[in-house]
Amino acid sequence: MLEADKKRSENIIEYVLYMFHTEDVIRSCQLNLGLIKSAILEPSGLEKEQQKELLDWYKDLVSSMEKDNVEDRGHLKEVIDIIGELSYLHGRLISDASNDKYKSKYDAANSYLVEISQKSSGSTLNPIELALNGIYGVMTLKMKKQEVFPETLEAVKTFTEFLTYLGKVYHLAEKGEFRLN
Repeated sequence: MLEADKKRSENIIEYVLYMFHTEDVIRSCQLNLGLIKSAILEPSGLEKEQQKELLDWYKDLVSSMEKDNVEDRGHLKEVIDIIGELSYLHGRLISDASNDKYKSKYDAANSYLVEISQKSSGSTLNPIELALNGIYGVMTLKMKKQEVFPETLEAVKTFTEFLTYLGKVYHLAEKGEFRLN
């Protein structure tokens, strides 16, 4: 089973962040499968069969990125659709009078989300997308070994808490084990 498939079935939030990163990795390889193979797969130490499976997966992603016109920026339609589903579920949870736990987690993050929205020139007002972008931005800074300010880490902590809850509800809803009032 591919790592992406495992994340998709176990933790939808991690999956979306994983796909954000994968899209960027593919872009850094200029959507070139030969470069992906030589820079990522061959040095990975994976068995040849696993490398072939991953190369096929990357090939499908490159094709989808070209089809979805996200070669330079943006996200795959599949990822956007998942964010839309999470956003719909978020709206339902916020309007559900019996869901105080989620509301309190979201309320803790909301002021940070408003701040990020203002800094991003209002390019998105979707709180789920803003939170995911905030978490991914910090992940990217950490990978580059760049400084992350304490206030930013606090904001990301609140994003992680409400998205973790939302992700759990998402998976329960997928299985038919969660119903809203």
